[in-house]
Amino acid sequence: MIPTQNPLAAAIAANRFGLGARPGELPVIEKGPEAWLSRQLTGRAPVLTGEGLKPSSETLKQAIALRDEMAEARRDRKDGDEDAAKIRTALKLPALYRPVYIDEAYARFSQAISTDRPFLERLTQFWSNHFAVSIDKIVVLGIAGAMEREAIRPHVTGHFPDLLLAVKKHPEDENALVRTLLGVNRDDRSLTFAGNIPTGWSAQLMRANFDRLVAGAADAAAETSALTRADGDCLGIAISCVGRRLVLKDRVEEELEAALGGLPDGTHLVGFYSYGELSPLASGRCELHNQTMTVTTLSER
Repeated sequence: MIPTQNPLAAAIAANRFGLGARPGELPVIEKGPEAWLSRQLTGRAPVLTGEGLKPSSETLKQAIALRDEMAEARRDRKDGDEDAAKIRTALKLPALYRPVYIDEAYARFSQAISTDRPFLERLTQFWSNHFAVSIDKIVVLGIAGAMEREAIRPHVTGHFPDLLLAVKKHPEDENALVRTLLGVNRDDRSLTFAGNIPTGWSAQLMRANFDRLVAGAADAAAETSALTRADGDCLGIAISCVGRRLVLKDRVEEELEAALGGLPDGTHLVGFYSYGELSPLASGRCELHNQTMTVTTLSER
């Protein structure tokens, strides 16, 4: 970079890569715009703190409790006014989420205003926008800010696979299991699953969808591929639940094509169907799951 370009380069560094120059800052940046940007990416991003900031898991637990309260109101039909009970309970969710979102937004803007690493903040906001979630959906409003704070910010100066996995799964997913529903007992209001469920855990019912099943196989392969550093041939081992085959029927080949498409070029794919899959959810402890596809890659470095 020649000296005559430094004023323009400094302006680009401050405004295009940063958040704008403070009074008197441009002459400092002119001395070395590239070095000024590089220094800001050294070390991890600062942790946001604030009185109203709390783990997203805590917010989600409160939201689940409200959802259970809403279900209970529907069952009880108190005073014969079911709709009124549903409305009263439903209005509690925005009342829970909005203060959380405001606190998250305030912490984010405060950090952007006071930071001496504006390039880092711009980069954090870039990835938050890239992995976009819409607060137009009320269920997302309370965790949108926490997603940036818990998943993106800690990995923004690290390795992309770590960032991708952090965005893909919630920290509480380490304690998640996928189970096949075998039966419903309406008398004692209980469910029977194909596998143990720890005492005190909550169950979330999922509905099969062709496109999402195929996309799930592609996602599993992509996550494995992101952690695979193969210089030559690669072997992919795919184990898919037989329940997925029963749902997909004639479209079962799409699942295999999607999985192969997400693996490194030149991968040889083998596998079989099973009645249960042993795998962690991207990382963590290995557990028994149902209705899933697990993808493992073997390669030489």
